[in-house]
Amino acid sequence: MEKLRKNRVVIWAAVIGLLFFLHYTRIISPLENLLINILMPSSRELYSGNSLEKYTADKWDQLEKDQLINLLQEQQEQINSLLAQNAKQEELARENEDLRQTLKFFSSRSYNFVSANVIYKENVFAKKDFDENIIIDKGSSAGLFLGSAVTDQTGVIIGKVVELKDNLAKVCLSINRDCKLAASVQNQARTVGIVQGDLALTLKMDFVPQSEVLNVGEVVVSSGLDPEIPSGLVIGRIIKTEKKSNEIWQEVSIEPLADFNNLKIVSVVLP
Repeated sequence: MEKLRKNRVVIWAAVIGLLFFLHYTRIISPLENLLINILMPSSRELYSGNSLEKYTADKWDQLEKDQLINLLQEQQEQINSLLAQNAKQEELARENEDLRQTLKFFSSRSYNFVSANVIYKENVFAKKDFDENIIIDKGSSAGLFLGSAVTDQTGVIIGKVVELKDNLAKVCLSINRDCKLAASVQNQARTVGIVQGDLALTLKMDFVPQSEVLNVGEVVVSSGLDPEIPSGLVIGRIIKTEKKSNEIWQEVSIEPLADFNNLKIVSVVLP
């Protein structure tokens, strides 16, 4: 009996060894696939070579997509950083050009001036789309006075200081109807009037007698009658004149020559 048991063990060991040999040599692969299809049909796809290859390919595809997405994100971050640096450099270039133009203008005149940055723009009425006042980052500590003229980089007067603190000043723009500038027509010392804003789009010159002859295209400048504003600063150009019967004064419309939408650096003319 003991000998029979040992023989059975040897036989089973030989059978198992043979099955392992046949499996790894793929001799019985057709039979294995048949048994899997019969006994475990739901596992057919899992154990098939094509399915395994497909699973591996999909996994690699997903990894490549994730890597590509990460790479694109990194590239976009670099692009954004370069755009920001470029914008900053362009802004500095514009500021330098404005300063060069300012220095060029004032070097040809005998005016003293202080450059200032526009740090805030405000509307007199909230519903308006245009600004009528600005705040600059220089004040009385820099030598500014109430009523001091403020110009753009080309020397065109844009308004005057109406409120003053140590390191801040409020400037009413010439297109503000409450901002009044004593003015005259260039090269015509006798023609004197008051320029103020007209609907925040153009300027008008009041108190010009009907006897005065004004022509479209003539340049209007500061007259020097404002205590803190020197004469000869350009304000605008005449675009229309109208004389009405039984009126003492004629109506004069002026186009401002300053670009109020792009005020960033201004100059305050010191008396």
